[in-house]
Amino acid sequence: MAGWTFQTNPFYLHKLLEDCHSGALQLPDFQRSWVWDEERIKSLIASVSRAFPVGALTTRHSSCWSGSGATESGMPHLLLTTFAGHADVTVPGLTTAACRVPIRFDPQALRLEALLPATDPVCRALVDERRSVAIHLCNVVLGDPAATVQLRAQELRLYRNNPLSEWPEWSGLPACELEPEARETRRLELAPSAQQLEFIADDELSRAHPFHVYFGGALAGLRAPLPLERIADTPAVSFCCNHPQSGLLCAFGEEDFFSLEPRIHAAWMLIHGRRLAPVLQIQGRKIGFFGHTACRKPSYLPLLDGWGSALPDSVMRGFVYMERDRFSKAYRALKYFLDGKQADASLEARYMLLMNCVEAMDGVWQLTESTTAALLGVSDAAAFLFNGMRNKLVHGHGSYAQAFAALGKDKLDSRQPQMEPELAGCIQEQQLDFVQLWFRLCERLDAFWCAYLGVPADMVQDRYSPVTLMPAVDLPALDRVIKQCQNTGNNSDKESPEMEELRRQILQLKQKNDDLKEKLKEQGQAYARLKSELGSND
Repeated sequence: MAGWTFQTNPFYLHKLLEDCHSGALQLPDFQRSWVWDEERIKSLIASVSRAFPVGALTTRHSSCWSGSGATESGMPHLLLTTFAGHADVTVPGLTTAACRVPIRFDPQALRLEALLPATDPVCRALVDERRSVAIHLCNVVLGDPAATVQLRAQELRLYRNNPLSEWPEWSGLPACELEPEARETRRLELAPSAQQLEFIADDELSRAHPFHVYFGGALAGLRAPLPLERIADTPAVSFCCNHPQSGLLCAFGEEDFFSLEPRIHAAWMLIHGRRLAPVLQIQGRKIGFFGHTACRKPSYLPLLDGWGSALPDSVMRGFVYMERDRFSKAYRALKYFLDGKQADASLEARYMLLMNCVEAMDGVWQLTESTTAALLGVSDAAAFLFNGMRNKLVHGHGSYAQAFAALGKDKLDSRQPQMEPELAGCIQEQQLDFVQLWFRLCERLDAFWCAYLGVPADMVQDRYSPVTLMPAVDLPALDRVIKQCQNTGNNSDKESPEMEELRRQILQLKQKNDDLKEKLKEQGQAYARLKSELGSND
């Protein structure tokens, strides 16, 4: 039958295992339940070990770049490769240049290293230990050790990142085999002016899927969202989480989907509960490196409770298909939320960042009890606690304990019985468990984002939280409260009849005052004329 791509060629078991380990082959996801019992698994292994023919073994070729093996085109992953080559080195202000200087590029550290002869004019000009010298690399040519990928750049603008140091062995030859004038060399470490380096490959890196974007800092075991189908002008995009290099997430496709990159990035970050850094972008032959470093600490507040949940699918589609202005507003607020969860700052600072997210998304851009209560799905009394702690911290009341004391015992005692048990429990014996309150605020904002993205109600309870989950947020209720606040604001702009009457009387008095001033002026002029006439008669 035309279009079928099934093969019946025999393969050695060790070859299949190697391809699976490298990522060249992957098991297809049929979205069906697991039906293999232990006896069936044992029978299959026994059949394979005895070289008995197996009825069918279905795999799919991986479209992602693998870490230790090869891709569909046999090329190693660029992130695992240290490139070497040559370039012309120039320093702005110098008339000379060092030509075809050996260079090495580490994509993960985003660092270039050059080997300069000690006698070269460029090297002598860099003897000064100042670190801020600008360096230009021209006619850059780089290749990987396997000679499968070659990168070029017309010019790279970098800056010096180290004092010159000896590095005779870097050329790959023992110092005794070098020419006498080349034995004394200096290592020059260079860093990009911006946190990105772009190259052009000699060939397309992936013909089937020429567009790739990678993010680093991912959690292990995450199931990738299902592929996004092409809808209208929206391109199709696929995702990969089980990358051979730990901590990498990948989105790839046949079409240029980079207009969706901020939305995909936002979805990944919300799922992980932290900011994720871009690592690598591939657009046909154009490659952008951003560097990749291991995360200093794990994400301890991800959105997911179970990695098998369909929640990532709903979150991804919610961001991708969101209206433009709506996404622009959400993207700014999302950064406050993520920093409030994971930033390297005090708990008070992170709490204020979370409340900045609340204020940015409440529709009236001011913290009122009604809008905060609706946005977080809590009572007005709980909203008073959230808003009050934020206001006291912002206005310089010091630590959370001092801010809590400044709220006033009488105000809290009257409102605590009206709070939900989960929030009332944050106050024990007139003391505030601020960590518990912060956890609760994170949980409530997770619920809000699920509602904002249109996550189905049955998936909302798949969220992860170190505290018990409260009910989902009712987003239509928030819309109603926003409209009430807006209407109240519009009505407040209209003056009452009493105020209109007072304003009319003030205008009348002002007019009478102006008339009196004009009459006094005329009388003064008449008196001056009369006095002048009397004086002339004398």
